[in-house]
Amino acid sequence: MEQATAKQTKRVALGVLLASLVMIMAFYFAGRLTMPVVWGALLGAAVAVGDFILLGLALQKAVKDEVNAKLIVKASYNVRVLITVAAVVVGFYAPVFNIIAVAVPLLAARITLYILRYLESKQPVETDHE
Repeated sequence: MEQATAKQTKRVALGVLLASLVMIMAFYFAGRLTMPVVWGALLGAAVAVGDFILLGLALQKAVKDEVNAKLIVKASYNVRVLITVAAVVVGFYAPVFNIIAVAVPLLAARITLYILRYLESKQPVETDHE
């Protein structure tokens, strides 16, 4: 994994972790914290971070293989969507998971990306002064 991808993955993982912890605390203070909530948070966080890792790896591969780049990105997207849908379906039907606890980390990954993109757009552009 390239350094830039690893850095962004760590940032997304941190955002997912923070959102998951806030969610678990909310369940705790509401008196609703159960093991399905914890297992759901773990499943959702694992899928969210795994999704981002797979995206990064696919984009790296696509950059190196310009001929098949579109196919690589499209196949990666389809696989990642299927994994996410499978996690949501399992979270909904399996009593060992709480569906809300599965969904929050999945949404947190997207929100984290939007926040990171916004913060990066507000940073001044560095220029080389010679």
